[in-house]
Amino acid sequence: MSYHSVKLTKILNTLPEQGLPFALYRLPGKGQVHLVAQLNGMEKFSKRNTLQPQAKGFLFAPFAINQSSGTLFIPAHEHISLHPDDLANINLSHIAYPDFPQIQQTSETKFKQLIREAKKNIEKNIYTKIVLSRCVHINRKPTFDPLQFFRTVCTTYPHAFVSFIYSPGAGCWIGASPEVLLQYRKNIFTTYSLAGTKTSPNIPWSAKEKEEQRIVTDYLCRVMRQVTKKKPLVTAAQTVAAGNLFHLRSIVRVHTATYDSWLHLVRLIHPSPAVAGYPKAEAVQFILRHEQAPRLYYGGYLGPVNLHNEINLYVNLRCMLVGSKRLTLYAGCGITASSSPQAEWSETENKLNTLRTILEHAT
Repeated sequence: MSYHSVKLTKILNTLPEQGLPFALYRLPGKGQVHLVAQLNGMEKFSKRNTLQPQAKGFLFAPFAINQSSGTLFIPAHEHISLHPDDLANINLSHIAYPDFPQIQQTSETKFKQLIREAKKNIEKNIYTKIVLSRCVHINRKPTFDPLQFFRTVCTTYPHAFVSFIYSPGAGCWIGASPEVLLQYRKNIFTTYSLAGTKTSPNIPWSAKEKEEQRIVTDYLCRVMRQVTKKKPLVTAAQTVAAGNLFHLRSIVRVHTATYDSWLHLVRLIHPSPAVAGYPKAEAVQFILRHEQAPRLYYGGYLGPVNLHNEINLYVNLRCMLVGSKRLTLYAGCGITASSSPQAEWSETENKLNTLRTILEHAT
């Protein structure tokens, strides 16, 4: 066993017993996995983002504060870069995984009813877009090891932001996100406008999907300009692959000499129309009133901040919550006036398969 493996084994087995959080993550297109761990004190959640812009660590934020313990910040008391093989002999199947019994599956019938209800409100011009989500439960096999599943996801989705978060208060989450919330690298702020879903690059984009993506782009441009006082540079919408699916994506960038405004940008961007809808505040209230399962940290954001002089925050999509007896997978879809309930149900099924397909072959 390598030096890193020995050190990791000690850290990852000790922290859950002490009630302390840690995060493992792999940036898109990179080979290394990084560990950020809090080694002492108490796990800290904030209902208001009071973080200092220069704080170094890992952020894990919910979709909505009132559906969760709040935003978790894991200070980088320990920050280790390692090869995925260093995790090969570490087994975390025995530690305590918090359960959330209040999360209920949404049936196909009820989800389609909710889509129709959203469309009625959109047709009344109350909303332009509403993003609806649902979850499915899968019984956890006795042999299932979350850490080794994380390794498999890293291999299967090399161009996603792959994450493993363990928190006694927020739960254990594993995800493979294709969507940047906010990056800061070399004096450039970057965010993604990602919307629309199809299973083949040969299927043409519909007017509904193009409109859905345009709503997100326009909103992000307004926010970036409002905070930086500069006109963003926006790429034309392109089809990009995310695992077995394809999306429409524009990249929005602003050159800036300082990054101190990143927290302000995050507050304004999240939750974006890509995960909530538009108008944003009204869409969030519709979601909180009508969705059967609380999103918790699905549709929130996560990632390392001020490590290697960068900000790398991603939307928590294509993710699952690991419990002691079951695994909960989440997926969502954007509803507009031209949405088809059957097509939107199928879209969530395709997104759920991002992790579900791997689970079916996991031991």
